[in-house]
Amino acid sequence: SFGRAVARKDTKRRRLTQAHFYLSALAQLQCDEIRARQHYQGAIAFGVFGTIEHAAARVRLQKLRQ
Repeated sequence: SFGRAVARKDTKRRRLTQAHFYLSALAQLQCDEIRARQHYQGAIAFGVFGTIEHAAARVRLQKLRQ
């Protein structure tokens, strides 16, 4: 049904947001700011507002820009 398709898409976007966020955190631990920035931007790009990862990615990306 349409409702299930939308739910699956939202779940996929949420998981991709989470994956990008944790990959960026790993990149930061490895002192790879370029890759960290790319993954933080990826986490934000999915537009899954209301998740910890989306909010934290915005904050951490801003800190990288300073």
